[in-house]
Amino acid sequence: MPDTEGVGVVDTRDSTEKQVPKEKITEIVNNFAKLYEVDLQDASCDFEVEYIKGEEWNKLAEMEISSSLGVQGTLSRADIEKFVARRAIPLGEWIAEEGKGKGYLLEMSEEECSKACQDHILKHEIMHAISLRTGGGFYVRSIYQAVLDGDGFLPNRKNLSEGATEVLALGLALNTTDPIEIVQVIKQRISAIRSSKSEQKEIGDMKTYIGESLNVLAVLKLAGISIKEMASYYAKGDFQGFAGKVAGVLNQKYPKRGRSEEENTGDYFQFLNYMQSLGMDTVYYDILKKEGSIHQNEGEI
Repeated sequence: MPDTEGVGVVDTRDSTEKQVPKEKITEIVNNFAKLYEVDLQDASCDFEVEYIKGEEWNKLAEMEISSSLGVQGTLSRADIEKFVARRAIPLGEWIAEEGKGKGYLLEMSEEECSKACQDHILKHEIMHAISLRTGGGFYVRSIYQAVLDGDGFLPNRKNLSEGATEVLALGLALNTTDPIEIVQVIKQRISAIRSSKSEQKEIGDMKTYIGESLNVLAVLKLAGISIKEMASYYAKGDFQGFAGKVAGVLNQKYPKRGRSEEENTGDYFQFLNYMQSLGMDTVYYDILKKEGSIHQNEGEI
């Protein structure tokens, strides 16, 4: 794991100390702005993060679902209970509420999760807060819709948000915008998981994000987009803008006449598969429909 000393959660606290100190959060926000060269307008980044016990997570499930992006309508009690049953207790969560929202971190000892791991979880949740402060976040699909579809939080979820959030959090931990350095840390995580029959405490629940993070980095490479440029879209919560930029590059690299040519087919579909894995393909298909490259009813390229 990278050296993540610096910004972190409090080492010790009594039963009445439930909040992450504001100065810790401010430091993360300032470091994000400096590293990624993004103006965050400090007044909009007065985030609040609270520690919570494991048994309290179920009480937040309904709020977690109802506050998810794109919610229309309400869920039945049965759907909520199904969500709770399939939802592993997270180590951290940012719940978008009316206004700024609020973050929650699971109370853990150092034996359960190292300080470095807890520090990284805090960074990850503050990244989410930043993406949601002015825009819709880096989401294409809401928790609400995932529950209705019955797949909850399965590994094959289409989620640009988590991959981008983890890439940016890793960059912050390493103080780098070099994708090669970030890939090295992800490879270390893969090796650590493979070498252990049980998930190592230093990994926390971060193995969930390995595939998504690698897919995000692959998309950035194929589209020629830097991590800093992605961060500028991310800080605005502009999923459509970022996905549109990537889709535009794909369409330009492989115009209609060139997609089926033998030398292009493999690269084209590899690029498209990465986009599909992150839920950005809908934006790309909208472009194809507008230019007449795809049949509206048949979905054929």
